[in-house]
Amino acid sequence: LPKDVAPMAALRTAVSVLGHYDPLAEEESDESNKENAVRLIAVLPTLTAAIRRLRDGHEPIAPKPELSIAANFMYMLSGEEPSEDAAKAMDLILILHAEHGFNASTFSARVIIATLTDMYSAITGAIGALKGKLHGGANTEVLKTLESVGGIDDVAGWVADVRSRKGKFMGFGHAVYQTQDPRAKHLKEY
Repeated sequence: LPKDVAPMAALRTAVSVLGHYDPLAEEESDESNKENAVRLIAVLPTLTAAIRRLRDGHEPIAPKPELSIAANFMYMLSGEEPSEDAAKAMDLILILHAEHGFNASTFSARVIIATLTDMYSAITGAIGALKGKLHGGANTEVLKTLESVGGIDDVAGWVADVRSRKGKFMGFGHAVYQTQDPRAKHLKEY
């Protein structure tokens, strides 16, 4: 892939390609579906870390079998094993995101897999949905916003401009949150 490809686009493509190398990809049994799901859960942190490292001009780092998924992810990103507290915090973050309601990417995966296609197609579609700027891609939009606002003295004018054109304020959580993201109270401990 080109070095400057968007990370989520690279991940979407990598998952799709993985399906070609999995001899069980087209099997429809419960057992093969469970094996594919476990395989994807295991490989996604490795792929994500490798994509990040390659974009930063570094070689990917192989996972260490003795580390947890969260600790391995952090290790493969930085090359340094995380502290126990950092790994626990990452594990919590991953759990909270996995358990965070019936969002667009989850819905997409469920619709796709309901057509009785393969697991790789469903997860590829889910990553495509997650990539959208009104879902997981919102963080990229927040960074663009921060760059476009300028300095602290420019915030009031920027807010007035967005309100006048009935624009979106990216990065403040789902529209259903009236006070805060419910995951925040659990993360504050860490």
